[in-house]
Amino acid sequence: MFRLLSSVLLPLLFATSAAASTESAPYFTERTAPVIATDEFDYDSGWQPPNSGIQVRFTAHGGNSIYVGMGGDGFYDWDTQQISFEGFTEGGSFDVDFGIDIQSQVQFDILGTQWQGDLMPPITYGIFEAIVFDPYLLPGDPNRPAVLEGTVAPVTVLNVPLGIDLVIGSGNFQLAIGADVYAELLGNSITVESETESALVDAWDLAVSLGADPTSPLDVWATLEAYLYFEITLKLYPSVVLTVLGNNHTLAEFELPIETPPVDETWIFEPVALGFEAPLDSGPDGETHGGNGDEEGGSTTFSDCSCSSGAPAASASAHGAAMLLILLGLRRRLGRDAARHPR
Repeated sequence: MFRLLSSVLLPLLFATSAAASTESAPYFTERTAPVIATDEFDYDSGWQPPNSGIQVRFTAHGGNSIYVGMGGDGFYDWDTQQISFEGFTEGGSFDVDFGIDIQSQVQFDILGTQWQGDLMPPITYGIFEAIVFDPYLLPGDPNRPAVLEGTVAPVTVLNVPLGIDLVIGSGNFQLAIGADVYAELLGNSITVESETESALVDAWDLAVSLGADPTSPLDVWATLEAYLYFEITLKLYPSVVLTVLGNNHTLAEFELPIETPPVDETWIFEPVALGFEAPLDSGPDGETHGGNGDEEGGSTTFSDCSCSSGAPAASASAHGAAMLLILLGLRRRLGRDAARHPR
């Protein structure tokens, strides 16, 4: 019986002790930025198609913003004094929000009859695309990079009559818009800084040395660096149908691409505070106590981060040790009884 119980309790005891040496803290970081500002992108198609009796022209300005959020945990192993990070499953969000204002014009020169007009008001067209992924996309991560890629099917946004004098003729203008979107995101590194030490976690599933005093909580700042690439191509599909002096004339639908400038940037996220509970606390009586939590909650709060103390794990470890001592005493007693009463 002793062998059976010890084979169960010993692994549990040592596993509990090992688990108690590692503390975790939530690590969520995010950033939103206008990667193409509204005053940076202006477009003029000129009159299209060239050398056509019926032509259209588009002018546009617009911009977009990208949001990235990543959530997971930081881990500090007090035994090895190493820090590491692990993202939550689908704990990352990658969102693209693009908007553009488009002004349309039409002109024709048919059988000596000329006309030019603006279509008012401008059309506002927007695209929102989003994906989720597993953070933190550091080098070596099999899920790296996070890719946002899609094709927005053309949708008719204008179907209006042209303001032509009915004596000259009549007409109708139609415009459909679609888009191709491509973006990718890669984590480069997480820089960790305490008051006295710094470390660079620059690979997936990597623990890096970061010295700390085991009798005091460890407070650090974590800063994520990532790489972002983004491009979007709008596709305009205009068409015009005219009746001039009793004759029908058509500008068949054609594709007119609008390419926005590509974005190729390194993003530095804002530093985030993480707090790790100390495994040992030497009190004034000279005895060693676990954790540094308060008496009621047993937790320590550091810059909006509430981290559980190591006291429960230490208690479990002490309980396992007590059970082991009881078993050892029981074994000695059984041995003495067998010696007194041999078979």
